[in-house]
Amino acid sequence: MAHPRLIRRAAFLSACAAFACAGAPPPRPAAKTSPPPPAPALDDRGFGVVDSARFFVSFPLPHRSEWRVDDASGRWLVATHLESKSVLLARSWHEGSVMSPATCEAIARPWRKDLFGADPSALVERRPLAAPEGYVGEVGYSVRKTSEAFGGVAIFVAAKVRRCLVLAYVTRADGEGAASTIADRLALVTARVFARTTERTVDDRVPGPAR
Repeated sequence: MAHPRLIRRAAFLSACAAFACAGAPPPRPAAKTSPPPPAPALDDRGFGVVDSARFFVSFPLPHRSEWRVDDASGRWLVATHLESKSVLLARSWHEGSVMSPATCEAIARPWRKDLFGADPSALVERRPLAAPEGYVGEVGYSVRKTSEAFGGVAIFVAAKVRRCLVLAYVTRADGEGAASTIADRLALVTARVFARTTERTVDDRVPGPAR
């Protein structure tokens, strides 16, 4: 007859062997944490300047390195930011009579009715904006909603004696919070792009004498 101590030892070794075969118990699953919200596609960071020698204008853009700027192939300077589905257009021109923002807008509207709308009533929330220096300007907005997305437009028109300047920003957003996203972008572009636009001069295009 086996000794009781040997029986208990054999049972202990058997239990240990069974535990080893089964492996250590699986670790507790980590507590679920919500992923951080994605950074906005366009916010108040990474500003750099776009200079247009063709239209005698300079303006800053947020996330400047992410914009593709074409200032040669069309009648407008076109800057495109794919991640935020945004486009900014700029154009200036000379007229033969004294201009105002309203007369400049009336001239530009037929060129881009898709942005301006058919008549002045398409732009709402109009407000004065004194930029560039020496110009009288006004900015107006329109927001459009489709079944899939919100679209927003901000158009800045400025006049100086016989010269007109137009900057038009159009953007699109979808999903939850799209309306708020559009509002934030229009406010950002108004305060940090339109309001900081400056006029270049002919002297800016001609290199100075070597020193």
